Amino acid sequence: MISGIETNKCADSFILIPGAWHGAWSWERVAPELERRGSVVLTPDLPGLADADAAISITLQTWARFVADLTESQSGKVILVGHSRGGAIISQAAEYASDRLAALVYVSGMLLADGESVLGFGAEKGMSPELAAAILAAPDGRSLSVRKDLIGPAFYNCTPQAWIDRAASLVCIEPTAPNATPLQLTDARFGRIPRYYVECLRDAILPIPLQQYMYKRIPCRRVIALDTDHSPFYSAPHELARALLSIAAELSPQ
Repeated sequence: MISGIETNKCADSFILIPGAWHGAWSWERVAPELERRGSVVLTPDLPGLADADAAISITLQTWARFVADLTESQSGKVILVGHSRGGAIISQAAEYASDRLAALVYVSGMLLADGESVLGFGAEKGMSPELAAAILAAPDGRSLSVRKDLIGPAFYNCTPQAWIDRAASLVCIEPTAPNATPLQLTDARFGRIPRYYVECLRDAILPIPLQQYMYKRIPCRRVIALDTDHSPFYSAPHELARALLSIAAELSPQ
């Protein structure tokens, strides 16, 4: 088990990493809330999403180093936020840029241990019926997509229909390989970054017992509960922004 959380001073700067099949657009209701309060916010698209040819060459390390490079390009300390599958990416990125990080925040995120992968963890713990029904694998196994007609009950069961429709129009394919790759994490780098968890109480993708299992096994400094679905960036953007700002305030020098 990875342990050992230490205190870091931070600048109020966020990099927001989306979950599977989602892009920078998923933060469009949250980023402005943070920016209005003076935060620097980056909402990148991960390389290779929505491109079946590029997906062949994408690895977990590709994504993690991309995020680490963004982190190192900032002038001060950064708070990395990962939604769902994005949690695994920010954990791996922490290995590459731990000196530049103030905190890792998992928004109903995959908070995994060294040697675990997203798909392996899902197979071991059991995939929710909603997610199992929504996933479509490409015939060659190199990419995964999600059924747009099922994302409402799976990802957005507390979200207004207009935002469900928008998400359905924007979700894209996802390379398989990064999700099958085991994380390589150490106490000396990932393990020393303060961790926070934003749990979503009505999540149909990662049910609350599974979220609790992850953050109890790999302890977090604080857990913030939101009474919403797997996608608080659309269903509860104001509440999610407040949660992130409260973490930044806690970490900032007094």
